[in-house]
Amino acid sequence: MKQTKVRILLVLIVAIIMLVGCVDNSHEVHVSAQEPIFSDAEVEEFRLLAEQDDAEAQFHLGIMYLMDGDGINAEYWFMRAAEQGHVMAQNNLGMYYRDVYQDHEQAVYWFRRAAEQGMISAQNTLGIMYEEGRGIAQNYEQAAYWYRKAAEQGNINSQHNLAVLYQNGLGVSQNLESAVYWYRKAAEQGFVSAQANLGIMYATGSGVIQSYEQALYWTRLAAEQGEATPQSNLGWMYHHGLGIEQSYEQAAHWYRRAIAQGNAQAQVNLDMLPAQYR
Repeated sequence: MKQTKVRILLVLIVAIIMLVGCVDNSHEVHVSAQEPIFSDAEVEEFRLLAEQDDAEAQFHLGIMYLMDGDGINAEYWFMRAAEQGHVMAQNNLGMYYRDVYQDHEQAVYWFRRAAEQGMISAQNTLGIMYEEGRGIAQNYEQAAYWYRKAAEQGNINSQHNLAVLYQNGLGVSQNLESAVYWYRKAAEQGFVSAQANLGIMYATGSGVIQSYEQALYWTRLAAEQGEATPQSNLGWMYHHGLGIEQSYEQAAHWYRRAIAQGNAQAQVNLDMLPAQYR
């Protein structure tokens, strides 16, 4: 029986697609022409203050132009505010250079300006730029540095990203216990990728005492949020009675939910069930 459980676990590991890689929580900037949202009087009110170098007014004027689809004026006023140290304008300018102009070097410059002022989303994004080598030489140590800054302030994206670095020994000494710690931090806030990865850590006994019950708990949370890979994994656990009573009906249910999202492994797993449950 013990040998069978080990074999089943090995198949489970193969069946799992690790949800690793950096996660960004910034929003892309899209500029398109549209009907004005703000009246000329509203725009003029902020313009008068903005032209007096009121950074907050400059930032809000940039937002107004952006929402009205005027990217040129939006960028101009974001720049005016950012140069005065307005942290949200700096972050927006970073997104502008990243998404609109594809100028990653300038994006890094402005994300750094915002990150150094403590803006959490900019810290996470700067970590991603370092991890991926976008606009700057790839540097996992710097990625870990900025992820940690944001993670310690409760940012779930950075908590997950830092966990991935610890799991893979990138920029930090490999430490599976630390990976579990940061996955748990993000998972407890409902972050689906962290829940899925934490389930895998429990299933494999990586950085934590192996527990199929805990693996089932976290995998189910991720599956119920609609993530295909955890759905397939949950089906596998029902299929083989890992952490729960064996149920081919439930296995088929979760396999089918994953298959509906194009998960090929779930189809392979479903084909392994007795014919009457496929």
